[in-house]
Amino acid sequence: MKQIDIMVAHKKSEWEGRTHALETCLKIREQELKTLRGQLDVTHKEVGMLHQQVEEHEKIKQEMTMEYKQELKKLHEELGILKRSYEKLQKKQMREFRGNTKNHREDRSEIERLTAKIEEFRQKSLDWEKQRLIYQQQVSSLEAQRKALAEQSEIIQAQLANRKQKLESVELSSQSEIQHLSSKLERANDTICANELEIERLTMRVNDLVGTSMTVLQEQQQKEEKLRESEKLLEALQEEKRELRAALQSQENLIHEGRMQKEQLQEKVKAADTQHAVEAISLESVSATCKQLSQELMEKYEELKRMEAHNNEYRAEIKKLKEQILQGEQSYSSALEGMKMEISHLTQELHQRDISIASTKGSSSDMEKRLKAEIQKAEEKAVEHKEILDQLESLKLENRHLSEMVMKFELGLHELESGSVTQAAAILAHCKLCLPGSSNSCASASPSSWDYRALCRTSWDVTSEASSPTGEGGVSYSEREAALPGDTQLASGRSSSGCSCPDAPLCCTSSFVNQDFVLVYTLIGGTESEMKRWFALVT
Repeated sequence: MKQIDIMVAHKKSEWEGRTHALETCLKIREQELKTLRGQLDVTHKEVGMLHQQVEEHEKIKQEMTMEYKQELKKLHEELGILKRSYEKLQKKQMREFRGNTKNHREDRSEIERLTAKIEEFRQKSLDWEKQRLIYQQQVSSLEAQRKALAEQSEIIQAQLANRKQKLESVELSSQSEIQHLSSKLERANDTICANELEIERLTMRVNDLVGTSMTVLQEQQQKEEKLRESEKLLEALQEEKRELRAALQSQENLIHEGRMQKEQLQEKVKAADTQHAVEAISLESVSATCKQLSQELMEKYEELKRMEAHNNEYRAEIKKLKEQILQGEQSYSSALEGMKMEISHLTQELHQRDISIASTKGSSSDMEKRLKAEIQKAEEKAVEHKEILDQLESLKLENRHLSEMVMKFELGLHELESGSVTQAAAILAHCKLCLPGSSNSCASASPSSWDYRALCRTSWDVTSEASSPTGEGGVSYSEREAALPGDTQLASGRSSSGCSCPDAPLCCTSSFVNQDFVLVYTLIGGTESEMKRWFALVT
């Protein structure tokens, strides 16, 4: 029962460890979901910042284009004004050249001055044209950048929508996993409650067994007291024997004095011889029955040994199953540790990827592919975890079935041992009554007190019922009695016996005590010192 309690406590601790592991897995999954949500929020913020930057760049580009357009308009207006003024000056010069030859030098100086100004304006116009071309190139590049940024923003929005859908699917799957794990936890709690109820039932049974063992010990103490009293009676009887021998010696001395006393003594001797012959016949029959009973006890003992061998085999099988369960649990724990290591590695990779995302904003598609691969790996590991749990549940069911078979087998052994103990106790009680020289011997007891045949019949019926619980295949005591040897075989041990029971049908012999007392006493459950002491008294 202690082993059962230890096993139940061990299973309870295992279930608690598993529940803690599942809770930690749930917490880790929740933390991962929180981190993923935080990463999504960060990506949303980054996308918003990118949108703001794109809008600011577009505004700046529009402002720059407007400024360039205004400057170009001003330049065109200035060029138109210069052309008009140049044409006017040419007309004036022509008119003045035609009308006034005197002011020719002044006009030349003015013309040179105006030509210099025109050249300066031309150079400025060329520079302005170059700047305009540069500005146009910048505007075209800015427009291309704007288009690329718009395309990137559209791609990022599509990726965000996909990520939202994936996150929703991940949340749904995680919620389903959480519900599944919570149901598993409830089942584990139910199994723990059932195990606690079984423990209480087993403790009640242990208490009952302790009570029965106390009653058996009290009965053994009573038997020991009775045995002590019988020892005292044997000592008193031995003293009486000594006194009788002294009286016989005195009578023999008196026989020499008279022939009449000799004749009376011869008649007494003849009567004693007849009684001795009758007792020898009965003793031989008793010795034959005792030998048969000893053989039956040996057969029962061999059957008990076989049953113990079967029990040891069952225990070895149970140990193998326990080792298999332990191996399964070790593999489960190793798988859990591997999953934890992989989860930590994945978290490190996620942190590194966050850093890489912060450095390079265009690697979101690769991250999504890797996240998909990691999610698939996590799902595959969850499936493996479920398969391991199913295997453990099947092993637990097999262990329970085997434990129930072992309990039934131990109950059968207990019934067989109780039947053999009652039979052996009856044989010893009769042997003590039939010892030579005892006051409670078969000669002085009444027929109802030394009817050993009825006692053997009841003990045989008890053992046959214990050996065959269904009631079929048992052998009755009358059939066993019919198989006893004849009177020719019984006459061999008559002269060597010392029992004085003339009418007893069955009695105990010293040969039976010498050969089978050890077996009977071991079946009763006595110690080695008590066996030696009783063996000395009986012999």
